[in-house]
This record gives sequence, structure tokens and C-alpha cells, in this order.
Amino acid sequence: MLQVTVQAKKRVYLPIQRDADPQTVCIAAEEGVLMQFDARLARERADVWTAVSLPQEVWGKQLTITAQSGWLQAVYTKDTLPAWTYEEDLRPHLFFAPADGTIAKVTGLGCRNGKWTLQYTAVPFGTSLQQTYEVSSKDLLHWSTGQIAAEDCPALVTDNEHHWSGDVEAVFGTEGVQWALSAPLKDSPLPIGNVLSIPVCADAQGVRPLAALEKLRVWQRTWYCKPITERFEFEMRFRTAPSNWPNIVILPKDGTCDDVRAQGAEVVLEMFVGKERHISFDFCGKIWHWEALTSSLRCGEYAIRVPAENGKLQLRWYYDRCAQMLFTQSGQAMLINMPQGIGNVEEERSAQVDNIDNDSFDQVQVREPYFAINCDGDTANIISLYIYGLRNARWDAESRKLTESLERGEVLFRTPDYTVFANGVEDDIYGPPCAWTPDGDTVISPVRVTEEFEWRQTPWGDMTRVMDRQEIWKTGEAKLNYPRLYCKYPVVEAAYNIATDVMYKNALPEYNLPGQKGLLNAGLFHGKGEGFGVWMRDAAQAALRTQNLLSPEVMRRTLIYITKAGFDNGDDGAAMPAVAIWDYYLLQGDKTLLYEVLPDIVRLAQKADAHYDADKKLVIANNCPAQDAFPDTEAEGYCMGTEVFYGYMYLAAANICKETAMYPEKQMLWEARGKEILAQVKTLYWNEEKGYYTTGPVGSQAFREGLWEATGMELAIWPRFDIALPEQRERLLDEIQKRMSYFGLTWYPFRKEKNHFWGCCWVSWTLGMAVAAGQAGRLDLVEEFIFQQVRNCIMNKTFHEVIDNDTGKAWRWPGMVWHASSFVGFFINACIGLSWDGEGLHFAPAIPEKLADMQLCGLKCRDMELDIRVHGWGTQAELQLDGKAFDGHLPYSTAGKHVIDLYMCN
Repeated sequence: MLQVTVQAKKRVYLPIQRDADPQTVCIAAEEGVLMQFDARLARERADVWTAVSLPQEVWGKQLTITAQSGWLQAVYTKDTLPAWTYEEDLRPHLFFAPADGTIAKVTGLGCRNGKWTLQYTAVPFGTSLQQTYEVSSKDLLHWSTGQIAAEDCPALVTDNEHHWSGDVEAVFGTEGVQWALSAPLKDSPLPIGNVLSIPVCADAQGVRPLAALEKLRVWQRTWYCKPITERFEFEMRFRTAPSNWPNIVILPKDGTCDDVRAQGAEVVLEMFVGKERHISFDFCGKIWHWEALTSSLRCGEYAIRVPAENGKLQLRWYYDRCAQMLFTQSGQAMLINMPQGIGNVEEERSAQVDNIDNDSFDQVQVREPYFAINCDGDTANIISLYIYGLRNARWDAESRKLTESLERGEVLFRTPDYTVFANGVEDDIYGPPCAWTPDGDTVISPVRVTEEFEWRQTPWGDMTRVMDRQEIWKTGEAKLNYPRLYCKYPVVEAAYNIATDVMYKNALPEYNLPGQKGLLNAGLFHGKGEGFGVWMRDAAQAALRTQNLLSPEVMRRTLIYITKAGFDNGDDGAAMPAVAIWDYYLLQGDKTLLYEVLPDIVRLAQKADAHYDADKKLVIANNCPAQDAFPDTEAEGYCMGTEVFYGYMYLAAANICKETAMYPEKQMLWEARGKEILAQVKTLYWNEEKGYYTTGPVGSQAFREGLWEATGMELAIWPRFDIALPEQRERLLDEIQKRMSYFGLTWYPFRKEKNHFWGCCWVSWTLGMAVAAGQAGRLDLVEEFIFQQVRNCIMNKTFHEVIDNDTGKAWRWPGMVWHASSFVGFFINACIGLSWDGEGLHFAPAIPEKLADMQLCGLKCRDMELDIRVHGWGTQAELQLDGKAFDGHLPYSTAGKHVIDLYMCN
């Protein structure tokens, strides 16, 4: 007998040889023998390193392991599970399996306080040892190990199996949920011996997939009304490319990391069977045969009755490397093992080495997941087919390594649906896993939305896209081009860095349309190869919401472009360039720009003149400043937010004429007209009875019924636009806070319809509200605005255009630049309280407690570079410039690098 001594940790790893004879292994501590069992210890090679769990009472103590094998010297102990290498992809992504070995029996299952607990015994691979394991989960898909209190794991309830068939050894369940335990895999090279099926909802009518599975969908492809006149086949690896703008096209895979792929797959099929006697479905090498005469569906040795109802079949499959599951319209389920752990396999000789007569050059070709349909004739028809790529229900090896020792840390913001911690976000809406921020430059979170590759069947053209399909996001070159935010919490730093990353990428040439190199895109809708283009309103809004300060070179080029050729898709198109350009001039002092854009500013102002209503002293405006699909009919032609921008457009145009000493007669007219419009806004849109500004003026439906939308409300309350009086702002803040959901402020609080405008939250239209809240000392509201969006962008690693106000889920286009610009503005304009006018910069800080001691370093404006350091939190501050007291006003003539200290008194 041989003997080794090791220090005990959570697990001891034994080298196993699959075809070795079993031998006795004894593990002992000072107290005596801990366990004795048979194992196929390696004699010539180690096929698998199998983990045996050790009791907690011996962790850290010396263990003696005795056996006959000379490979005993290779035994080691470790606290963590191994980082699987080539075997990682052979493990199930959706189904539950032990770390290695075979589940012998499920001994307990229960749900208490929203947490599911599972207790089972498993036999580590290559041993005779049965060990008990305990895991817990919130959604029955993502499981974590750990000790479970006895009362949390009630006795197992064995369930009725009459809804199940296939490779099923046992069925069990509780609380209306069922699982099937698969029979042990035979002659399998996998590191696991069997699996638990995906959990299903069960009742007297049958079983159906758990709704939580929908949260694993990362992309979808759809087909409607498609005749099957030949073999239909779809391989779940493909790529996208820009088509005729704004469309995209699906192309075959090109074998790069940019290919869209699937780790698991879901197929939802509704099919008219026509006159076909036989229809076969090939799902990753498993053939499912449907026979019309017997109304049966067969896979291998198993068959179930599946009659066509009204000539239709409704079937749903799940594929997960190690197994497949089928659900029928009648509530039946079939579980089929895939012993090789892969799909269709073909052995072939590598074409590059055909001249070498050597078997070592034979290779196994493993196909990507695919789904195919074959019919005898040509009368069958796909009514609808949805194929979803599913993400892994567990971290990949790199993510697991980065997250295994992380702790959530301090609770920063909590709602019933999600919690923002110092080091991540836990979210019940998106479901596990938690999104982690190990540091301010790293976010670990899987894709949470379902990517689409064709326009939805709606008149306004919706599509959800994903640009970053990786679990791990890292700060890139953006951190070298934007000021850096530092605070006590990595989750806040990471959210800020995501925002600057979005702003930076939107101006990169690889995302630009032809002829728009180096200009600011509206978003990253298309991805590399062709961006979504430079939009007049989007660029101007981004400019006003921090980009004029942070990206002056990009914005200068972009502002020139939008005055000439930007996409103008709204009633505010003529107004936005002048407002944004004047803001740029205040910050950068670049008079040359004014001369470059002067002819186009005059042209756009004259365009507005053509829509000016001299009687009402307003510009005709059917839409609010960001809405281009549905007229705001309640405003009856004079939407408030757009009127504000036209008022400021006229003032900006007059100022540009004055600075360039051109068109003096137009300067006088436009200055008077701008003041006239803004006076009308203050008079006609304030509803004293309601206590806020309405979307439409006196006499309109909006005024009578007290209706408003977020863009108008933001401009009314934002101090920079000087619409609301201080006492009015307090009432507006009350109204806004009353209308807030846990996910943000719904854009149209009074609309019941749902689309990407109505029933949704957009980050952009809350920056001015956050600034007003800071100036009013309502730091709780400032925190709420910030942390709602910290949650949003950390979970998704970007800013999608839409956050659904009812569900809290993001969708539509990623990398939205005006959302990112507004989020950065929360810190610069609302917290630090930075504003500017013709004289210089002004600081009026309002620092929430959770952002105490934050720093913003490398903020540049004209010839100055500022490091801004906050000390404490609150709304009262003593300000110092390079160690000397100052009044918060910094003239533009300031040059060089300076430090501003904000000493807060809460």
C-alpha cells in the first residue's frame, strides 16, 4: 500500500483512469478514517480528475490517503472546482449536473421565501463513493452550492411520470414544478454521468417549460408561412452585415469570433402538416419522426402520441449538448440523452493533409447546433418557427474565476425588483446571475436581451440589437479620452465608464456611414461596418448633454455636418443645431465655427419662420423634441418642449449673428421672437390647478386634462433653460417623483399604449430633472436617477434605447449616445453642479451621500484642465481652487492644470 499526506481543503482531487480496475482508497485524519471507497485510480494515465468533497471539520488539517496506485502521488486538494478546459463545452448549459460523476438520487426539494433548495447524492466519477450535496437557486436554473438548513429542504415528493417519456429514470416535484432525472449515460466521454432536466410547470393538463427559460434567450430567428418544398435547414452560427440602410442582412458564418452562435437552443414550431405521411425533424443529429397514420412522434426507441390538431403540429424543443427535451401541444415531454455530449458528428480526413497516410490526421468534425425539417412531399407549411439561441445558465471559466471570490458589498440602492451593491447588481427581473464589477474597469454580465435580426411587425420599425455578446466588458480607449470618475464603489465607476465607452465608440470610423467618418453616430445599431448615421436631433441633444464639453473636436465636426446634411426626422430639426452650436461656442470660444455654420443657421431659422404662428406667438410643432412617429395630438399643434427649443433657437441665431456682425435686421427680429416664444411658454403652459407645465397650451386637451411628457417637463424644470420659477420647480419635482417607477420616469405617464415611446423610460430626458433636484437639495431624488441607470447599464453593459416601464427590461438599439451623455451629466451637471454661460464655468455641488468623496479628474475646457475632488457630501460647500478659497466661478481665461476641492457640509 502507498500513502500520501496532504493538507485538507474543501475537495480532494483523485486521478481516474476509465478502464482501470477498482481499488480501495482510504482517507483518514487524526480522528480516524473519514471515508473508504473503491475508485478506478490511474495506473497508466489520468483520464479525469474527480473531486471528492471533504467535511468542513477537517479543512486545514493533515490528511492521510492510502491506496495501491503509484499515481497516488498526484493527488491534490483545492477549495474551488476546477476550471474545465476542453471539457467545459461538453457540460450541460441548461440542465443541472454535478461537478463530475453521476446523480444517484434526489433526496430533497423545496421552496422557502422564494429560494429553491435541492439535495441529492452523487457518485464522483470513477468511484463507488456516494456523497450528499446541497444547492440553492432563485430561478431553478442558476444554482449555487452551500449548506442548507434542514427546514429549507423537505422530503422529496416523487411525481407521476405519465406525462414523461424517453431516457427518464425518475420524476419528482413540488409546488407545481417537476423535474426528470435522466438515466445514466452509457459509454460516454463526458465528465458527468446524467442530468436533471430543465424544470417544468406541471398540472393535470400536462407539463410545459418554465417561464424563466425565456430569460436565457440571447437571439431569435423567425420564419412565417414558409412552404417545405425541400429540406429546410438552419445552422445556428451566422453573421450579420449592414444592408441598404437601415436594414441588415444575415450571412453565412465566416469562422470568426464575430459570428453569432448558440450555446443552447430552443425551437418553437407551429406547422401545417398538409398531406404528408412522414415528417422528420433533425435537431443536432437527433432525428424525430412524425407519422400521420399513427399520429406518433418517435425518437430512437421512444414514441409518443402526437396527433395533428386541425391539421397543425405545435412542438417545442430544447437542446443542451448533453440532452434534448421535447414538449408537445398536449402537455407531454420527452427527455433524450446525447451520450457524446455534442450534436451531429462526422469523421473526416483533413483536406490539408490528404497526402499524409497517417491516421493521426483524421479529425472529428463537430457541427454547430442546427435544426432541419424533411417531408415526403411538398404540402407541409411552416406557420411560424422561432429559433432562439440560449446563453449558458452558468459562468464560463474566465468569468467564474473572476467572480468566485467576490462579495456584493454595501447596499447602495434597493427596490423590490433589484439591488445595487458596491460590487454589482442583483436583479430579479433579468434573473441570475448577478452582474459583477470587480473593479471600475470591468463588468461581468451575460447578454440579457433577445437580439433580433429583422424588423418587428409594427408600423414604426422596432428591432433589438446587441453589439457586445461577451460576458466580460472591459474599459477600452475611452478612458484615455474622457475625464475619469473615481468613487468608493466599483459599480458606479463601471457605469460611468460604460457611458464614456458608448460616447467614444459612436465616433469611431468603423461605426460610421460612408461620408461621415469621425462624426458622432446616433447609436451602435448596425455595429462595425456601417453605423446608424448622424441624426440632427440626436447629435444636438448629445452635444447639449455633456458632449460639447467632453468631445469638442468630434462635436465641432458633427455640428457642422448636422446643419447641412444630418437626418432631420422631427419637428424640432430646424431648432436643434443653433441651440447646440451656441452651447459649443460658450464652452469652447470658437468663433470660427460660427462663421462656418452661419449660412445654414440662417437657412434653418428662416425655415422656422415659415412655421411661425404670429397670432399665438408660437411655432407649429406637432411633436415633442424626441418623438418622430406619433403626433402629440393633445398639444393640438404646439408641443411645449419643441416650443422651448425654438425659443432658444431664435436667441442662439440672434447671438450668432451678433458675434459674427452679420444680418443685424435678422438679429433683432429673431431675438425678439425668441423672447416672445419663451414668454408664451411660461404663460400659456403653466397649469396652476395641476401644479405643473402641460404638453399643450391653455385651451388644449393637454392643458384641460393635465397631460405632460418628459421632454417638455425636463426643459421646464432644468435651470439652464430658465422656464420654471424656483417655487414652481419644487412642485414639478413632487410631480416627477410621484410618477417615477423603479426603472425611471415613464416618458408619457398618461399613455396606456405600448411602443418604444409610450410606456417606456429614456435616460436622456431626466438629466435636467436631476440638476433641478440637486439645486433644490433633494439628494434622494438625484440618487434615484443615478442608481436606476447604474442598474440598467451594468446589467446590459450598454445603454439600450428603451427601458420598458412595466417590465423593467431594456430593448431596441444599443449604444445610444444621448442616453450615455445624459448619464455622464448626472455626475458633472447634477452632482458637481457644473454650468456655464458667457463668462465661464460655475460650480454649485449637490453630492448624494453614496457619492461622498468622489473625484472627477482630467476635465478639460478651453485651455484649462481640472481635477475636481469632493470631500464629504451634502448641498453646502466651501470651494477651493489650488488650495485657496474661491466663489465657484471660473473664468474662461483660466489656463493650465488646476485642482478644485469641494468641501461639503451635509
